[in-house]
Amino acid sequence: MTDPAAAGWWTRLMSGADNRTPAIGRVLGAVLFLNLLCAVPAVIVGVLLMQKAAWETWRGLLVALTGYAPSIVGAIALLIRVTNPTEPRGEAG
Repeated sequence: MTDPAAAGWWTRLMSGADNRTPAIGRVLGAVLFLNLLCAVPAVIVGVLLMQKAAWETWRGLLVALTGYAPSIVGAIALLIRVTNPTEPRGEAG
């Protein structure tokens, strides 16, 4: 078996305390982050750029994102926090 201390940074980031089992909250959090905080706003910005939207439309988007982004970050943090107790613990000793 591989030594958990020798695991790479990605494995340590996406696994539980044992550095072997995927941490479901972290994995789902990464999926939510990529989709809801990167992909969705990128599509909206792309559409606004292609339509050559007026400044008022851009301002509306930016105002909406001031509430949207923190709520998504909070939901991801809560997901990770709630699922953390279900993850396997590292070996004691």
